[in-house]
Parts: sequence; C-alpha cells; structure tokens
Amino acid sequence: MIRSRQFLFFVFLSCVLNALPLYAESSPAQKVSGITAQAEAEKSAITLGEPSTLRVSVSLEEGSELLNGIPDPEAHGLSLKELKVWQDREGKKLVFVRTWTLTGFQLGRFMVEPIEIAYRVKGGEVQTAKTNAVYITLESIAAGEKKVDIRDVKGVVKLSSKIMKYLVPVGVPLLLLGLLAAYLLYFRKKELSRIRNRIVLTPSQEALQRLHELADSTLMRDGKIKTYYFTFSEILKTYLEKQFGIQALEATTAEIVQMMKRVPAQDGAKKKITEVLDAADYAKFAKWEPQPAEFLALNKKAEEVISELLTPLPSEGEARHAVS
Repeated sequence: MIRSRQFLFFVFLSCVLNALPLYAESSPAQKVSGITAQAEAEKSAITLGEPSTLRVSVSLEEGSELLNGIPDPEAHGLSLKELKVWQDREGKKLVFVRTWTLTGFQLGRFMVEPIEIAYRVKGGEVQTAKTNAVYITLESIAAGEKKVDIRDVKGVVKLSSKIMKYLVPVGVPLLLLGLLAAYLLYFRKKELSRIRNRIVLTPSQEALQRLHELADSTLMRDGKIKTYYFTFSEILKTYLEKQFGIQALEATTAEIVQMMKRVPAQDGAKKKITEVLDAADYAKFAKWEPQPAEFLALNKKAEEVISELLTPLPSEGEARHAVS
C-alpha cells in the first residue's frame, strides 16, 4: 500500500514538473562560455491580429565569430515577418540583434522554439548555444465574451410575406429607374467630355493650364525635383514655339535668348523668360533644390512671363509721346 502511494506521488510530481514550462513566459537566456543568447517578446499576451515584436540578441566575447547569423525561429501557430537586423558593440563584446513582427490568428498559448546559434571562439572549434523559449498567449479581441476564433456564418434571414408582397411591384420599377438614371448620367458626362475636348485653347491658355496642373501635382512633395523642372521647361518652350514660331523645344536657354531678340515683345518680358529658364536649368542640372518660397515665386514669374509676352509693343507715336 505504501509503495503504491509512493508510486502515485512520483507520477503526480513528474506531471507537475513537465507542465511547469507551459506556464512560464520564457525560460532564462542561455549563458555559455563566450556567448549569451536571449529571445524576448514585446508582449507575452496579445489579441488576435495584434502585432508584437520578437527580439533575439546574441552577445559574443571579443575575438569570437558568429556563424550563419541568427536563424529564423520555429513558431507553430504564429506568423513571423522579419523587421530589422543590426550589429552593435558593448565594451569588449559584439552584440548581434534580429527582430521580427509577430502576429497570430488562433486563440491559445504558443511557443517560439529555442534558436540554435552556431559560433566559434577565437582559436577554437565550432560550438552551438540555444536561446530561451518564448511563450505567447493569444486572447480574444472582445474581452468578457465567449472566446471563439471565428463566429459561425449566420443563416439566411427570411423575409416576411408582407415584404415579399410589395417587393416585386415596387422594387422592380425603382431598379429600372435607377438603371435609366445611371445610363443618362453616363452618356451626359461622356458628351460633356467630348464638348470640352473640342474647345481649342490658345497657346497662352494651354501653357497656364498646364503650369497650374504641374503646380498641383505631387512631384515636388515626392522629391522629384528634376522631373518637375524638366516638365516646367517643356511647358514654357512649347508655349514659345506655338506663340512665336521659334524652334524652342530642341534649343538650349542660350539659343532661345538669341531667338527671342527677333520676337516683337517687351524687353522686360524677354529678360524674365531668360531668368525663369535659367532657374529651371539650375534645378535640372546643378542639383539646386528651391525652397517653398522660391518654388512659388518661380511659378508666379512663369505666369507673368506668359502674360507680358502677349502685351503688344507701343507704336512709334506712343513711344515718342512717352519720351516727351
């Protein structure tokens, strides 16, 4: 009888000792001669779909060598995505760190298996060490409610006979009216688009419209400064070509300045177009990055150039009267 009780006691004690690791958040970091390997989670309990961070660090004595880096961990029931890898130095120790984003979509308690780290002590053979295990509990999002992974699909809701009685005679005409309205709106929009396309813009109207669209684009916010000012120059050169018939698109700024001498326009406007094109060239080729105030001022000057180039030159009589 005594032996039977002793046997039952040892069986019970063995079961308790085997179950203890399941209730520990993580086992201690392994410290072997020349290396410390540790795994830790940002949170030991997370809700379904909530991200957490798993961090594995390996500290080596100076002169030791980490072989093959830090491997991916085994974590059944959990999803791991690499986040960051880096290396640092703490005194005479080298520290290697690797992190993952950890998520799960099934209720329960899960374990990140210990990771085996291969290393070589200076002048020694290849050795291995293991990190501690990490335990993660996945909880339901709705606290206090019955914890289920996914709710069952609800059955089909039956409509009452009264609703069915009016559904067809009322619903079908409404559906047809809605389809007719959508059809008319679609073709009206298409017709308006055709009318807009038939409207011919003057060179100045087209240039101003394109400048406004360019200024409203995301090119500057995205840091695509060269692309912005290549387009900016192309708009102005297209305008000069259409308005004055000069071959501006394939010309340099210096060549355009020479061509503009033969154009009947105000000298101030000619000088201003040179300044605008020069500034665009700096941004394209000299890595000039205009500040917001300079960016706005250059756009405004480009619009002024287009307006001033359209201003007719004064007649000889008007010029003589102005001098006198």
